[in-house]
Amino acid sequence: MPKESLILILPLYNEEEVISHVLETWVTTLSKFDLKYEIIVINDGSRDKSLAVAQKAASCLENIQIITGENSGHGLAITKGYQIAIEKKPDWIFQCDSDDQISSDQFYKLWNEREACELVLGNRKKREDPLLRIIGSNALSLLLNSLFKLRMNDYNCPFRLIKTDLLRKFYQQYTQPFFAPNIFISIFFAQHSRVKSIQISHSMRRTGRPSLNIKGVFIAALKTLKNIISFKQIDKI
Repeated sequence: MPKESLILILPLYNEEEVISHVLETWVTTLSKFDLKYEIIVINDGSRDKSLAVAQKAASCLENIQIITGENSGHGLAITKGYQIAIEKKPDWIFQCDSDDQISSDQFYKLWNEREACELVLGNRKKREDPLLRIIGSNALSLLLNSLFKLRMNDYNCPFRLIKTDLLRKFYQQYTQPFFAPNIFISIFFAQHSRVKSIQISHSMRRTGRPSLNIKGVFIAALKTLKNIISFKQIDKI
């Protein structure tokens, strides 16, 4: 039997203090599994030394590709990574952020559930983020559960294992850019396939700064609401 294949998407923005550690731990983790893997780092116009640090780490490690460009935002960086990964046709795509708030050691929890689901989604039961972001995330879950008749808790969790074939169908159906694409991928998969939510640990950010301040959180909320309205309209067609 051929090995299963997986591509890990890591968006990167101003994480010079942890990106080397994150890449090293992911290579160590994925090397323990009987699979063919590649790590794709999407450098989203980092203004610090993140790109140089990542390139240096990648030169000493295997199976890492770094894509860099101008800053476009977390959501578009993820979408870029997904689309690159889809073209490579792996069996699975995994997405995780590069801020080291979710340890690669928890990968196995999702990987072990892959045969029963097309999307295995992390659920940050005890989320170590600023209170405003937690409140916003909980309010979003209540809204989406009501609108789409679902029962999910962490739609936007950046720790997810996705079946590539169905992710390709998502991007074929929804061609517009989303501010937070993982939210709508979660909805799409819940409507068209099998989804399982797995509780994971989430750590406080130890380095750098969150990408969204108070003003940014409100702007993000408005953009997400606009996307939800658009998504709901397309979904009815």
